[in-house]
Amino acid sequence: MQVIKYQKDQQGIVHLIFDRPGSSANLMDTHFTENFAETITRLQNDEHLGVILRSEKSTFFSGGDLTMLAQVNHENANQIFICYRKLRQLCVFWKPVANPL
Repeated sequence: MQVIKYQKDQQGIVHLIFDRPGSSANLMDTHFTENFAETITRLQNDEHLGVILRSEKSTFFSGGDLTMLAQVNHENANQIFICYRKLRQLCVFWKPVANPL
């Protein structure tokens, strides 16, 4: 399931649009973690001037999927850390990142 849309405008600004299909909210779950990792890798390989994070939902992001988080154990905890590491990479791109709330 694709939950992040990647759009680059004519000025070279990349818009990452969070939009979980079939849901009224965006959640951090397996789909988000996988899409986010792929998206950050794409950003690292794409020429752009900056990044805007936004949502198609009425709220930006609802947080972690509680069902998934309740099932975290030693074997699958790495998935959460992958998302954290990719978020950290986004923060150190040395290009502006904005979130218009």
